Amino acid sequence: MGYMFFYGRLDENSVKFAAAPEKLKTRGGSPNQGVAFNNVNNRIYVVSDDVLTSIPVDKLTAGTATPDDVNYAVFQSKREWECLAFDSQGYGHLLALWPAELMKSTEPLN
Repeated sequence: MGYMFFYGRLDENSVKFAAAPEKLKTRGGSPNQGVAFNNVNNRIYVVSDDVLTSIPVDKLTAGTATPDDVNYAVFQSKREWECLAFDSQGYGHLLALWPAELMKSTEPLN
C-alpha cells in the first residue's frame, strides 16, 4: 500500500524515468485528490480532503526517508480539496469546493 513515485527527465531528445525505491504511505484524508511539487522546499505533497502529506523528494528518491521525514498537516475545513500548486516563492495555492474557492497560504510552506 502507498504511492509509488517516478522521477526522471523528459525533453525533446530523451525520456528517462525510474521508480523511487520507497512508497509514500499516507494516513488519514480520503480520498486523495492529487499530488503537487514545491520547488522551493523540494517536497512532494499529496492532497486529500483536510490533510496535506509531504515528504522530501531527495529522501524519497534515495530511499532514505524515515517516518519522521513525512509531514502531515490536518485541517478541519470540511470541504473538498481538489488540487494544490506552488508559486516561485513557495506559497501554496489550494483549490477547494463547496463553495468553490482558491486560497493562498499566508506564508511559504515548508
